[in-house]
Amino acid sequence: MLSAIVRSFRTRPYIGTWIADAHVGMDAALHRVALVVAEREGDWQAWVDELRRSTPDVAVMVQRQGEAATAFAMRVRAKVTELDAEGGLVDAVAFVGGERFDDQILGSRLLAIRALVSGMVHAGGGRLVLDSGPRSGRARFAMVALAAAVADQVRGTGVSVAHCGKARALEMVA
Repeated sequence: MLSAIVRSFRTRPYIGTWIADAHVGMDAALHRVALVVAEREGDWQAWVDELRRSTPDVAVMVQRQGEAATAFAMRVRAKVTELDAEGGLVDAVAFVGGERFDDQILGSRLLAIRALVSGMVHAGGGRLVLDSGPRSGRARFAMVALAAAVADQVRGTGVSVAHCGKARALEMVA
């Protein structure tokens, strides 16, 4: 499943315009924004202060009770499009995983991450942290693998990808 998703990440462009059409050549400066994107049951609160150190404006998106993983990913994608339309530049993201893990979650995570990272790639840089939280086992290893796959795809673009888990120690992937 992961290899199919990675192939999809390589071949399917983000369906939005981001900087290429909307902002290049404009005199107005882009407004930098950081995002905390958290699945249900993810421990996200500490990331607000962490991201605020480098980017004063931090938006938080938390998966709603009963919201399907795919619907949450589409909501994240819509938020990125909205920020773009308002002249926002997402330059840092903490993506916090929840307790649940299966193929649907993995696919939804990748959909959201593709939308989040696409603008960073077009802008020439940014920072993505994938947080698997304090849990161990399959869910943590899946998040590490996802971080490695995304890092491989954005290598050379100026976008850095890191994973953090237990004790919030960052493990730089790229």
